[in-house]
Amino acid sequence: MTAKSFLLSTIGLLLLLWVYKIFMISYFDLSGWVMPIVYALGIVVLTMSMVRRAGKLNTFEVIIGLIWWSVLVLLWDFLFLTAIVGYGMYYHIYFWVGYFVMMLTITVFHKRAPLDKK
Repeated sequence: MTAKSFLLSTIGLLLLLWVYKIFMISYFDLSGWVMPIVYALGIVVLTMSMVRRAGKLNTFEVIIGLIWWSVLVLLWDFLFLTAIVGYGMYYHIYFWVGYFVMMLTITVFHKRAPLDKK
């Protein structure tokens, strides 16, 4: 993975998840059982597209990406999403499940770098 692809994937992931969360939290009632599933599937699709775009990742890069993207998305949501949606989103479980789904998606769906055998 190059620094350019990592940076572009980070910016793309932040912006796509931000727009998606604003759309889902503001316009849909997520208190039922269908819409939180749609919310989680949307996070899977968006995260998978950005992680696959980052290129081939080894295990160390996946761990660094998990930490980096999780911290940045939490910070981005706190700074910008709460200004639009409000602090009430932190009281709902689907919001926190979205972070778990994002981390699980990064771990499972990244392009694996081949192992060197000697």
